[in-house]
Amino acid sequence: MASTSNNVHALHQPVMLSEVLKFLDVK
Repeated sequence: MASTSNNVHALHQPVMLSEVLKFLDVK
């Protein structure tokens, strides 16, 4: 499961970065 989670995290990395940027922008 950890492997799958890591894979998904890698695929969603760009999205996470965008969300983080949005979150910081909102703050």
